[in-house]
Amino acid sequence: MSTIANCTYEIIGWEELPSPPDAQPTDGPSLARYEVKKRFQGDFEGDSTAERLMYVPNKDESSTGTGHVTIEQLTGLLNGLSGSFVIQHGGLVVAQGIQQSYGHVVPESGTEELEGIRGVVEISISSAGVHALKLDYLFHRENDGSE
Repeated sequence: MSTIANCTYEIIGWEELPSPPDAQPTDGPSLARYEVKKRFQGDFEGDSTAERLMYVPNKDESSTGTGHVTIEQLTGLLNGLSGSFVIQHGGLVVAQGIQQSYGHVVPESGTEELEGIRGVVEISISSAGVHALKLDYLFHRENDGSE
């Protein structure tokens, strides 16, 4: 049986990274790379560092047509268990700021007490601007076959 963890987070760092010069189109909007750092509170307490690739028309992150893919390492306490794990997630901003997101825990990425973690990630931003992460997770350990 899986467990649901809910937490909120604040972005504590956002830095644009250089993109390879030949990776940009000669015409139209381009891709941008960022390093993003977050601090979490709730069922997960800790920090993360991520690398995000974004398509942002007109450099306005809230505009329709914005999309991103992100790989992110979270380190801290998940419901009292210490360690780190990696999530891969992405999202789209479609009509009128409505966001659609998807994400997963990367298998075999858990360390320490979080070894064997698997799960699905949902990220949302409320109309008040509160960032939230919902993690539906379980543990799969090869040595004992448990989930």
